[in-house]
Amino acid sequence: MAAVEMGEIPSMGACTTPAVGSETRNGEGVLVSKNKQQTLPEFAQHVYKTGFAKAEEGKYDEAIGILNNVHVALPIMTAVQLQMGRCHWEMHRWEAARQHFDIAARLEPHNDDAGWTVGLLALQMGDFLNGWKGYERRWGSKAFKSPKLHTKHPQWERYKNLKKPLVWCEQGIGDQILYGSLIEALAREVEHVTVMIDLRVANLFQRGCKAKNVTFVSHNSRIKMSEHDSHIPIASLGKYFIREVKDIVPNVASGYIKADPERVKMLRDEYGLREGEFVVGLTWRSTAPVIGQHKSIPLEALRPILDTPGVKFLNLQYGDAQEEGRDFHPSIITTHIDTFLDLENVAALMEICNVIISPSCANVHLAGAMGKDVLLLDANKLWYWNNREGNQSLWYSGVKIFQRENMNAPWDLQLGQVKEELEIMLGQRQRDCQTFVFFHVGQDISYPQRVVKSILRHNPDAKIIMCTDHSTPDVMGITQRFEIEVDPKEFLYARIRAYAQLKLDGPALFIDNDMLVQGKIDVESMLSGTEVAFCRRTFNRDDGFNINMRGLVFEEHDGKTMDQVYPYVACAVAVRDVKIWQDILKIYDSLHPKYRGWYGDQEAMRIYAEKYGVAEFDESIYGCLPEHKTDAAKILHFKGPSRKQLFERM
Repeated sequence: MAAVEMGEIPSMGACTTPAVGSETRNGEGVLVSKNKQQTLPEFAQHVYKTGFAKAEEGKYDEAIGILNNVHVALPIMTAVQLQMGRCHWEMHRWEAARQHFDIAARLEPHNDDAGWTVGLLALQMGDFLNGWKGYERRWGSKAFKSPKLHTKHPQWERYKNLKKPLVWCEQGIGDQILYGSLIEALAREVEHVTVMIDLRVANLFQRGCKAKNVTFVSHNSRIKMSEHDSHIPIASLGKYFIREVKDIVPNVASGYIKADPERVKMLRDEYGLREGEFVVGLTWRSTAPVIGQHKSIPLEALRPILDTPGVKFLNLQYGDAQEEGRDFHPSIITTHIDTFLDLENVAALMEICNVIISPSCANVHLAGAMGKDVLLLDANKLWYWNNREGNQSLWYSGVKIFQRENMNAPWDLQLGQVKEELEIMLGQRQRDCQTFVFFHVGQDISYPQRVVKSILRHNPDAKIIMCTDHSTPDVMGITQRFEIEVDPKEFLYARIRAYAQLKLDGPALFIDNDMLVQGKIDVESMLSGTEVAFCRRTFNRDDGFNINMRGLVFEEHDGKTMDQVYPYVACAVAVRDVKIWQDILKIYDSLHPKYRGWYGDQEAMRIYAEKYGVAEFDESIYGCLPEHKTDAAKILHFKGPSRKQLFERM
């Protein structure tokens, strides 16, 4: 926060509040100005100036009493910051959300609700060290309702020679299944693990667990003190085993929940589901309090998927909504099973299915833990669905994530993508896998994170390669990371050098990290049968070329227009093979050293185009400035300071 002069307070925005008339005496009462009505900033300014004046007079107790009037508003200001942060979070503006959460945490460092929220957002952004630290404060939050286990034994910690931990469940069934994936990792470090888990899934866990030193019991069991030497809540396992993104895959178990084979056979016979038939498990509503309605999908919206020929749909919906599926569509089979309580039979039904389609709910976790294929319609709310490689979850290898833009966005795009994926599985459609490459260096990964999400939103099967240095954090959703040594003074040169060293197995689109993909991309069509295609400048062609840039002078281009100097924009390049980048790098190496500081990529591309010729695609479609956006634009480019501000608000 910027420094504040004495007698001033930062602007807080207009918020009309009625004045209260009372005298202040040594911290009691409320101080107001003579105005009958004043804004919150005016009130705070008046209190501060009056208290400061008393302190200058040496009347320190009076000053404390007056200034305390602002202090009592602190919880309200904290709540405001938390709510603003949550609103930004829902709209997927993580950096803005974090700024408000950090302010709330500074205002009230001991506010566990603020600390827990900061932790959840850190987990969402892949910052696991700070994420788990904040997540542990859930126990002090008034919003966290899970009861805590009381035992005389210490909480389990690594390297404390504690050999018989008791893991006890918390939160909902989905959370228990998610964190239950780490039980086998714990079992590798101790002699024996006892797990108190929701009674509906205890046998499912025991049947699927590959570790022989783990016993699962019902959550309401009585455990003798002699049967354990320590304890740990199940969600706290994360802080020991998932310290960074790359820890997820080696530490989470697979197929750690298993259906009863006898039940599977019985239900297959009962509902006439023959081997070889294509069966889809279907859920459309989450019953989670508060956020359930945001995650849910109207059953009517699923009708185009239900119309898919040759497919039977098993109604896995739980709660009152289960009956909505009965007689809704001829392809839906609604069973007699209580899909909320009887998870043994639900798991058996899932085992029959070729794939499950569902919004985020307990059924996704159950199917994912069984190793089933799941097409997840993600409302973009829960942090762990952001842990992915491409659109594949890192927690459950069979879960493919189709994520909408934010909590208020329509489901139309994602429903269409799920239908396409179903058709691919049925052999009715070819998979469309495009390759995207970008370069990013630095600890702030908010820009590339936006880029990756926009790619996957419209191109869910995309392969995404991030070229970077050794210290830049991982960006969620990338499928490959390629590292080189980078001199920050030669950023543009390093980018071309990284691209030239890549190994590709097909065409790829190379884009800047300040771009947002707005539609489906077909790199082959951009190439038009050639080896390389450059982005032809559309905007600002007649603007004068700036020969002074970053302390460098490019006098050779004095008096020329942008289009005369650089007719191609380096923000997007389509190539069939990286040999093109190797040729461009050779040209770059022959340029004056100043081009390593700026303009070098465009200079080398211009020379390459003049020498070899290139295909072209239009900047207005594949690098469109946001103020010129049309329905035809497939990629937006937020270059320049003013557009960067807009990009950060997206």
